[in-house]
Amino acid sequence: MARFQTVIGRDMAPFASPIHLIDVAVANNRAEPFDACILGQVNGNTVFQFVSQVAPCHERGSVLHIRNMGIYEPMLLVITTSIHLLHHATIRIVFRDSSGEVLGMWSELNVEWTAS
Repeated sequence: MARFQTVIGRDMAPFASPIHLIDVAVANNRAEPFDACILGQVNGNTVFQFVSQVAPCHERGSVLHIRNMGIYEPMLLVITTSIHLLHHATIRIVFRDSSGEVLGMWSELNVEWTAS
């Protein structure tokens, strides 16, 4: 298994705005799909968690439909995969409102995974 974590701050996420959709994309340059667990925590409390299968060369990613969640403080983002990733990957997260308008985006290229 591999793990990546970072803190999403005010400059990356729409603090105090109602978020309706979260799009998460983890680039997979492997030949087979793998599962990824995406977890968001604020002050130690889980605000969202879901598992998605990441297909090879999957660009669009997973879409998490939530009910107008608001982020008011920095959020810990943890992504854990079902396999050990030896290579770097790209992660992209887009926060959207109920009409689909982009409220904020966070992207990290060449993420280095740690063994978990």
